Formats: sequence, C-alpha cells, structure tokens
Amino acid sequence: MLAKLSSFKIPILLSLILFFSLMFGHIIPVEIKSFIYSLSLLIKETLIFFLPFLIFAFLFSSMCQLQKGALKFALFLIPLICISNFTSAMVAYGIGNVALGNNQLLSTVAHTSETSLEPIWVFILPKLISNDYALSFGLVFGIVYAFLVPNKSQKISGKLLNITSFILKRLFIPVMPIFILGFSLKLQHEQILATICKDYLFVFLLIASASYGYIIFLYGFFNSFKRNAWFTSLQNMIPALVSGFSTMSSAASMPFTIMGSEKNVTHPEIARAVIPATANNHLIGDCFAIPIFALAILVSFNSSLPTFTDYFIFTFYFVLAKFAVAGVPGGGVLVMLPVLEQHLGFSPMMLSLITTLYIIFDPLITSANVMGNGAFAMFFSKVYGTACKEKPLAK
Repeated sequence: MLAKLSSFKIPILLSLILFFSLMFGHIIPVEIKSFIYSLSLLIKETLIFFLPFLIFAFLFSSMCQLQKGALKFALFLIPLICISNFTSAMVAYGIGNVALGNNQLLSTVAHTSETSLEPIWVFILPKLISNDYALSFGLVFGIVYAFLVPNKSQKISGKLLNITSFILKRLFIPVMPIFILGFSLKLQHEQILATICKDYLFVFLLIASASYGYIIFLYGFFNSFKRNAWFTSLQNMIPALVSGFSTMSSAASMPFTIMGSEKNVTHPEIARAVIPATANNHLIGDCFAIPIFALAILVSFNSSLPTFTDYFIFTFYFVLAKFAVAGVPGGGVLVMLPVLEQHLGFSPMMLSLITTLYIIFDPLITSANVMGNGAFAMFFSKVYGTACKEKPLAK
C-alpha cells in the first residue's frame, strides 16, 4: 500500500497517524494499543536484524560505484563528521550561555505518566553481526573489490542493491503505517507529549528552536538559499523526520533518511554511503540537546556555567564519544554521562536528571538527528565533489 504512494502523500499519511494517536489514542483500549505496539516492536526487531546486511550492502555498493574514489571518501568522512558535531555543540553553547545565564529552572522533573504501555509479547531475534562490523566490512570490502576486480564488483553491488531494494520497498515500507502507529500510541499512552509541553518548557523550546533553526539554515545554505530548492529539500526529509520522532531511533528511520537524501544530492550513491555511516555518530540533535540540558541543570543547581576553555575541552571528548553512541532511544546520553561527570562536574543527581530529560525529549532529539544527517549528506556531497572534482554519477 504505502510503497505505491507518491512521496508527497507519504508524509501526509504518517502525520495523520500521529494526529490520530494524539487525539483519539485515549479512547482505544489498552489491550489493543499493546497489541499494535507489539507489532511495531516486531517490525523494528526484524528491521534491526536485517540492518547490518543493509548497511553492508549500501556501503559495499557505494564504494564499488565510486571505485577509485572510495579511499578518498572514507578519509573525508570521519573528519567532516567531527567538524559538524563540534560546530553544532559550540553553537549550542553560545545559545545556551546567552539564554540560560539569568534563568531559574526547575531542579526536578514531575513525570506525568501513570502507567507504561507494555507489549503483549517480546520477540527478539539474534544479532549475528554488529552494525559497526557491517560498516567496517562494507567500506573495506567495497574499496578492495573496487580496486582489484572493478567489473565483478559492479555485478555484485547490483545484486546487493536489488536485494536491499526488495527488503525496503516490498517488505518494510508497506508495513510502515503499523510501525509508526504502535510507537505513536505508546507516546500518547505514557503522556510523554503532555510532559514535554509542561515540564522544562522553556528549555524544550530553546532546544527545539535552536536545533531546528540551525538545521533549516544548513539546508538553506547548501541550496544557496534558493527558496524552491530549500523548501523541496526539507520536504523530501519529512518522512524521515516523522519516523525519527515516532520511533526514537535513527537506525530504524534510516530507510527514509536514505530515500530523502538521495533526492537532495547530486550523487545518490554518496547519500547511500553517508547515511548508514552517520546514523549513530553524526547527531546534531544530541549536540544541541545535551549541552543545553547540561547548562540548564548547572543553573538550576546553582552551579556556574563552564568557561569557554572548559567547554571546549568538554566538546572535544563529547565529539569523540559520539562514535560510541548506539542508535536506540536514550542511547545518545548514556555514553555521555562519564564525560559530563568528569568535565562539567555533574553529581549523581544531575546525571539522573539529564538522563530523564533526554529520554522524555528523545522524540524531538532523534528527529533532529535524522534531519541533521540529511543535511550532512548534502554537505559531504558538495565537499567531496569539489575536493575530488567528481562529475555527477548516474543513478
């Protein structure tokens, strides 16, 4: 069903699913919501099971298509990820330092959820290989095959792309409405959206406006601020945004991120390589949310804000820790707790508070991460194409 819809109708359908959950989720029996949520978890578990293969296939095929440019691609990618994350975190510090310096914030968060929506069953598939290994193998084997057997690598990559296209377009995309609906009903049932509107409202608005303002600016900048191209590139990413908001998983939203990014860049094969490689470590939403939450908590506990030098050191370790982030709800903050403790002086209570706030606002943070990855694909495509003087490749 969904696979046959135009790209314009997909975001409308997904938005209607979210609206339905918010407006009518309270009248749906808990048993039905639990059943739908169980189906969503089953779909997500299946996707996560196939994800290493998809990552390997996308990267292997992209490296084979780039052929002799594959090594340059890999060498460009990691530094640019670090630069983008570092810049985002420094912008967040500037905004947070100005906005929060004289504000008194709540020191505790009142959780409004009375019950948690639990699935009827939990189906867990074995993890045969980690995404990191799949990423490494895809890059290495793609580069090796591109250099040693270019003709054979093209045939193999073509077969892999056919298989991944079948998995995504014929198996995953058609069940996307159920996938989104289950997570949407969980958010509604646990009153997380209501909590977002009530607790730490000023901080939430600050993070939302700062991160999305920055991301929208990036889309405009990479389109030379041409209005039609700017708007179209944002519109292409709406399905990925909705998926990220609902599932709170950049990895689960990756198919939509890839499809949207392919439309926004000159080299679609670069987008197919960049998105899997950045889904878990290029996180603009995290780079705004965690620092601003940290600054807010320091103010609420009557602690002084970090100096520029202290924050610069914190950001250095913050960026490095991003490469250890798991693409799951709440994963972005867990690996940062030691960094916050060591470099910003967070106490156990502060660590508990920032973890709670992060998880509450995870839908918005993940959606910003997903949109940021789409912007990074445009950024990388332009830098890589200019530096390597690549001509556009055929789709």
